[in-house]
Amino acid sequence: MKPIEHAKASAKVFGGIYEDYIDIHKWFDQFRFSINSPKHRMFLHHTGGVIICEQVFGYELVNSDGNSVAVRDIAEHHIVTDVGEMRTPQDWLENIQNEEWVKPIKSKIEKSVENSMKDEIKELKSKVHNHEDMLSVHRKFD
Repeated sequence: MKPIEHAKASAKVFGGIYEDYIDIHKWFDQFRFSINSPKHRMFLHHTGGVIICEQVFGYELVNSDGNSVAVRDIAEHHIVTDVGEMRTPQDWLENIQNEEWVKPIKSKIEKSVENSMKDEIKELKSKVHNHEDMLSVHRKFD
């Protein structure tokens, strides 16, 4: 996700406008253009990056709605959105050669929803025996 997209997502989650958050998200992705690979995330997309982000931007910011938002929450939201989970610097060191691990992954919530939907669809398919059954299944998703 690009910094502007992260900033807009932060505005939806934390309130305010995207301009309230853009500098934090640009900071997280500062290595993006010098390393043309998802591996750019190894530098700041981890628990240590969250701590450094707080040192740079402070512990909280006041958005344009006048609400205080923890910088830690913004930082963790950025990381989880990009890599699907919070990681440590050690995680990156141990897995940096594993191309599949480095790629963005689905969050645990997305995986859970996807798996439950697969189970529900499988169950519904087992109940479809004729045209009328198919119509009743279709109505369930309307």
